[in-house]
Amino acid sequence: MTRRQRMDPDERRCAILAAAVSVAQRTGWLMMTRRDVAQAAGVAEPTVNLYFSNMATLRDAVMREAVRLDIPALVAQGIVAKHPYTRRMGADARRKALATLGR
Repeated sequence: MTRRQRMDPDERRCAILAAAVSVAQRTGWLMMTRRDVAQAAGVAEPTVNLYFSNMATLRDAVMREAVRLDIPALVAQGIVAKHPYTRRMGADARRKALATLGR
């Protein structure tokens, strides 16, 4: 029997964050759950807690990543929720994101 090799903590955090972004795109930023993120990342729920202590921390990381990667539909949800990361965006990026709300 072969043992699985442990993933580097930074790689694991990135994998969980990528899974969370994917879940948020599918279910909505405020509607994503720890369970959905854990399932998408292929980890147990406590593992999500280990890297992101609570859902607010995870949502912050997802919004930061959505802004960084320019994911308009997620960014629009952050704008509506008045998330601080979206306030730093330029007017064009904000308009682009908000245009996705009517779809």
